[in-house]
Order: sequence, then structure tokens, then C-alpha cells
Amino acid sequence: MSKLNSKAAFRYGQSMPLAGADPVHLLGAFLSEISETTAQASYALDNSRKVRFAQYFTPIAVANQMAAMLDLPARAVVGDCGAGTGILGATVLGTTIASDSMQDKAGQYELQAYEIDDLLHHSFRENLSRVNDLAVDLFQPVPTCSLHGDFTRGAPGIFQEAYEPFLDAAILNPPYQKLHQSSDLAKLLRAQAAPTPNLYAAFILLAVQMLRPGGQLVAIVPRSFCNGDYFRPFRLWLKEQGAIDWLVRYQRRSNVFRADNVLQENVIFRFRRGASQPSEIRVSLSDDPDQPPKLDTHVPDRDILPENDDRIYVPATREELAAIDVNRARPCSLADLGLTISTGKIEDFRYRDHLSVEKAEAEAWVPLVYAQHWERGQHKIQWRPAVSGKPACLDVFDENLGRRLAPAGHYVVLKRISANDDRTGRCHPAWITPDCLPGRRWAFENHVQVIGPAIGKSLPPALAEGLALFLASREVDLVLKTISGTTQLNCNDIRRLRFPSKADLVAIKNGEGKGEHGAASAAL
Repeated sequence: MSKLNSKAAFRYGQSMPLAGADPVHLLGAFLSEISETTAQASYALDNSRKVRFAQYFTPIAVANQMAAMLDLPARAVVGDCGAGTGILGATVLGTTIASDSMQDKAGQYELQAYEIDDLLHHSFRENLSRVNDLAVDLFQPVPTCSLHGDFTRGAPGIFQEAYEPFLDAAILNPPYQKLHQSSDLAKLLRAQAAPTPNLYAAFILLAVQMLRPGGQLVAIVPRSFCNGDYFRPFRLWLKEQGAIDWLVRYQRRSNVFRADNVLQENVIFRFRRGASQPSEIRVSLSDDPDQPPKLDTHVPDRDILPENDDRIYVPATREELAAIDVNRARPCSLADLGLTISTGKIEDFRYRDHLSVEKAEAEAWVPLVYAQHWERGQHKIQWRPAVSGKPACLDVFDENLGRRLAPAGHYVVLKRISANDDRTGRCHPAWITPDCLPGRRWAFENHVQVIGPAIGKSLPPALAEGLALFLASREVDLVLKTISGTTQLNCNDIRRLRFPSKADLVAIKNGEGKGEHGAASAAL
């Protein structure tokens, strides 16, 4: 495991030499106090207000981790964009001041903070006053601080030709909220930089614009930005601006913002503006921010940011890295195999009046395939007229509906929504044959992804079965986990996988070459 820097040592409780006042003791008390102030402020806020401002308060363990990732110069201006109670900015200043004290040096620091919710300004000032007290107790220079309102209000000025970036570092837990593309902010970012589908990406984009060359940004964000198609222009823009050199992945979705009951996989990343992409990227993995990393290593940048692929891969284990290497060496794409993938075209809530549990006359109805028609690990579906309380017989009442149907045949289907955990895996394929369903036409519900031929009516039976078995392999499961941190399996995630040749897929079905499609399983 790589050595952590001096500030990170506070994070994991390592003992360090003291000089004069006891920085470790004072810092511990300081962090406890700002954490308590933040918890009280969060508790006092009405839930509707939290939703309005997309407020998810940073736990002190996460704030410590993020602060440890910044490497501030002796004179630095730090931006806390979307500051809330100031826990991130205060933690950066507090840990830096304590570290300076222990190294018998003094730095001059300034915090530029932005918080739209004025109900949090009192708690912010309370936390920053504790920073001042800590500096005085440790005989360090007292940092200066400015608190502003809505961070996005200054966006037009940031893109002016005469604008001069002034931040040496930025630290963010930005609001997670859809950014309406008709808003002035969305239009500005689309015209000046890149379209951003969510407010958290907009905050990062603006903060990057405010960084001086060489400036650092550390942000905690959902993993969705790493692979979603909507975030592709933002990812490309970010890569053009500098380098990502450190990623922290929290694998358990419920552990980071548990105080706010947020179920979402998050990553922290460090970005340096204007820097060339280093040949290695540091990757740290934790189940829980209160625990030291299970994995802290350096990974070749091509494994995280591969050429000819805009996505950001965030591996959790060496086994996942091995699976990526194995899969990238596969000879075929889905298109090379003559196959396509699409999402089921029937949204059942739109057809409630035309669904029943009873089969009508032969030409008047079709079977509707739900994701509940097969269990995880079951590779062939068992269709029933009703499943999980849902009727699955669809009345074909007009020609427009007929265009949404597929001819009976051989297909591979995937569950679009999964639990994304080690117990169930990421990809849950099954194959369908004409003996699985009645009728000459079938319907697929919107939570089902369907793989079929680009030309023709259905897959060759042996290819369908071999393809389903390959998609159920450990290799594919591990690769998909590095790509996506959401519970949704997108069609593009499958399109970008690599596959064996048709002959090798058929061989898998026939039981030949077992183990050839599995990923390497090197243990950590």
C-alpha cells in the first residue's frame, strides 16, 4: 500500500511527532465539533428544503479523506463550492494548519466559499470560527474567508475573455440535481464548454474554470458520470482540461451518505488543471469511509482512461483489472457478430387497460416478457400469463402497437435493472426459444434489454445459448462493475463489451473450451 501524506495520517489515526501544542489532540477535537455542528444543521432542515437545494451533507470521515487528497502550496486560495456548513473547507484548513504546525512551518490560506441556502450560513460561520481558534491555539496564521451565495450566479463572468482564474484548489460535494436544459445555466455551459445533464457536473465544470494552471480539484460525485452517455461531452471536456490522477471508490452504496438515506455508489477524484495525464493513476478502495482503504495502489492510466474509449473505468480489485485486459483482447464487438441490442418497447403502465391474465383469441393478444419472468442465474425464461402480480397478456388493439412487437424466435434477454452487488452479479442474461412463449409475435417490457440479429428474425439457437452463457461469465460481470456504478444496465454498456467469435460462442454452448471465457482471478 502506498504511503499516505502527512494530512492523511490524521485520517487513519497514525501517531506523529508533536511540537509545542498538541496538534493531533486539537485537530481531533476540532473535527468532532464541526461534524456535530453539521449534523445539527442537517437535522434542523426541513426535508423539502433539502430536496429543493439537493443537500446531502458530507460526513467527517469523507471530508478527511478529501482534504488529505489536496496538496496545498504555502500560499493558497481554496474554493468550497456548495459549502453547506463549510465542513469541507473547514476540514481542509484545519488539517493543513495542524500539519504545518507539526512541520514547524506556516502557510497563508484563503477560503472562497459559496452556499445558496442562507439558513446554513450561521453554521458555516460557526465552523470557520473554529478554524480561527485552531490556528491561534497552534500559533499559526489565521486564514481569511469569504462567504458568497449562489455559486452558479457568477457563471457568465467565468467565461469572459478577461476572466483570470484565482483558485489554487477546489473541494466539492456538489448538489445532485437534474439540470434542465432550457435553463440559462445549461445554455451557457453548452455554448461555452460542454452540455451537462446534472448540476453536480455543472459545479465541477465551473470550478475547473476557476482553477489556476496546476490547480487541484477534489470532488465526491456519483459514479454515473464515469460512463453515462449523457455525460460523454462533459467527460471529453474534462479530459481536455487536465488530468485525473487519483480515484477513491466507495463500493457499498449505502455507507457514504447514510445519514441522509442516500443509496448511490460514489467516487472521489482528484483533478489537476493543465496537467498531462500521468502514466499511473492512484486507486483507493473502501467499503466504508470510516475504514482505511482495502486497496491503495497505482494503476496504468490506460486501464482507467483507455484510448478510443471516453469512459472512466474504476476497478475495485486486481481481478477486475485482469478481466478488463482479457475482455479488451476479445476479437468481436456485438456489431461484428451481426447482433443488435435494444430496450423493450412496451411500457406496461401505458397499456394497463389492455393487459390481462387471460389469453384471448389467437391473433388478438401477444405474450409480454417481463424481467420477472426469469430469476438471476436461470438461463432460460419461464413465461407465465401473470408474474409478480403483473398481467402478461397484451391485447393487440391497433397497428401502432404491432410495430413494437418482435417475431417469435431465439433471443438473449438481460435485466435492465440489477442490484449491482457481489451476491447477485451485474449481468443477468437468459435466452428465449419458441418453446418458451406462445404465439408468432412477442412483446418485451421496458425493463428488459433484448439482443437479436441485425438482419433476420432471430438468432441461431446455439449462438443465442452460447452468448447468454458468455454474458453470465465472471469476466463480463467484473468488467461491467468497473464501467458502471448504477443499478441500470445500459445498451451501450453491452455494445462496448468485446466478445469471442461466433464459433467460440457456439463452443461455449456445446461445453467446449470451458473456462476460456472466464476472467483471470488473481487475488489481491
